[in-house]
Amino acid sequence: MGNNDKEKSKNSKNIFHDIPVLVNNFFWSMIGFIVIKNFGNGNFFTYLLGIGAGLLWGIFIQKFFTNNK
Repeated sequence: MGNNDKEKSKNSKNIFHDIPVLVNNFFWSMIGFIVIKNFGNGNFFTYLLGIGAGLLWGIFIQKFFTNNK
């Protein structure tokens, strides 16, 4: 029981630590969504594709900058 509580507290700390990462990924997914919305044919699949591409780009940028520090 105590071990599980430690895991929970560790996870919640990680979530708070990762808020900038989540915001960054959300930001990039919105950019991807807007770009695809403007240039795509406007069906749901292309929206998902844009969000996915934005998320991947956000994760890539996050990894790139964290590795450079």
